[in-house]
Amino acid sequence: MRWPWQQRHDRALFNIGDIPLSTTYAAVPVNPSTAMQHSAVWACVNLIAGSISTLPLAAYRDGDPNPLPALPPILRTPSAGWSLPDFTYACLQSLLLRGNAYGLIVDRAGAGLLPSQVELLAPDRVQVQANDRIIWRLDGQEVDPASIWHVKALTAPGQVEGLSPIAHARQAIGLGLGAEKWASKFFGESAIPSGVLTSDQDIKQERADQLKARWRERHAGNRDIAVLGSGAKFQAVTIPPKRPSSWRRPRPTCGPSAATTGCNPR
Repeated sequence: MRWPWQQRHDRALFNIGDIPLSTTYAAVPVNPSTAMQHSAVWACVNLIAGSISTLPLAAYRDGDPNPLPALPPILRTPSAGWSLPDFTYACLQSLLLRGNAYGLIVDRAGAGLLPSQVELLAPDRVQVQANDRIIWRLDGQEVDPASIWHVKALTAPGQVEGLSPIAHARQAIGLGLGAEKWASKFFGESAIPSGVLTSDQDIKQERADQLKARWRERHAGNRDIAVLGSGAKFQAVTIPPKRPSSWRRPRPTCGPSAATTGCNPR
């Protein structure tokens, strides 16, 4: 049997193994870490994970409409040093960014030996290999599949791992990151000077460097009054906040129904 992630493209979508950063048309690398640098991705992940993790929780037994008087151990103290809201938030964040949440079952309870405590694992520490059988590895070492707690967000038929939302939306996220990067460089590191010092006289390079250094020394971060002589002039280079007067909004094209819609072709 040939698993879909045996191809390089699908390995990126399923977020399996040591894969390079996903390339985008905007030439910006996108992975779960870089995606969280986008304010929209951060806000969405925080909103969804924060809202769900704080919801009240009740446990029910099959056939009984009334909730149990006490929550099972896995819902009271799911992990050592973690409260249930923190545990749920971390799981949801992993699901939203990676499409998978992983944990190591460290304790079981009850007649069915159900998991009672799970230590969450960073997704980068977990690898899965599917050939003749499914092999789970933790930090490169094979582990018993029964000790792995695994939840999938976006499931696909016949797939062991869930689909990565970030990998599927990498073009849109990359566009947003690219636009932010370009705008930041434009205002912070662009080749546009803050102003231009001009003079009617012929200025040599040495004199020009002296004037520039003196201007920067006296007026950098200082709104003191500037006094210029010898025909020198200072012109600030700014970006106008309003659109140019030459710009005109395109007029709608009048169709056959111009008489009824009030469209004026002139």
